[in-house]
Amino acid sequence: IVRGLKTERDTDPLTGLLNRRGLQGREARLLSAGRHKPLSIVACDIDRFKGINDRFGHAAGDVVLTNVAGIIRRRLRSGDVAARTGGEEFVLCLKSNTVKGAFRLTEQLRREIAGLRFAELPDDFVVTCSFGIAELHADEGLWDAIARADKILYAAKRAGRNRTFAEGVQLPSAA
Repeated sequence: IVRGLKTERDTDPLTGLLNRRGLQGREARLLSAGRHKPLSIVACDIDRFKGINDRFGHAAGDVVLTNVAGIIRRRLRSGDVAARTGGEEFVLCLKSNTVKGAFRLTEQLRREIAGLRFAELPDDFVVTCSFGIAELHADEGLWDAIARADKILYAAKRAGRNRTFAEGVQLPSAA
C-alpha cells in the first residue's frame, strides 16, 4: 500500500511520467550514475502551448501533453528518467549518454512530435517542441544541470522554436 501511494505521489496523473517530486526522489541515483558515466539532461518545452489551450481548450491541450509524453516514454532506454516538471515542461535524464548522443535522440523526438496530427486540432496545426541539452558536471547537483539545460532551451526558443540546442555542440537545428 505504501509503495502504491508513493508511486501515485511521484507520478503525473495525466502523462504517467514522473512529476517534479518523483524526479527529486531519483536525484541521488542519477547523481551516482552520473559520477561514473555521462549523464545528459534534456529540458523540453512544448512551443506556444498556452495558445493551444486558449484556442482549442484544455482537453485538446491534455491530448497534446499525453501524446508528447508517450513519444518520450517510447524513446527512452532502460535506466533513463523522464518527468513532467511543469505545465508543458519536461526533463529527461539520459544515463550513459554524451551530449552528442542526447542530441541525436532529441532530434528524433523533435521530428516525431512535429509529425503528430491531432483530431482535436486543425489538420494543418503543427505541435512543436524546443529542447536544451546539458551534461551533468562532476561537481554539480542535478538541479544545477537542469537549470543549465533550461537556459539552453530558452536560447533555442529565442532562435525561433522547434529547435534543439546543446551545450558545447555546434549543431543547433530547426525543422
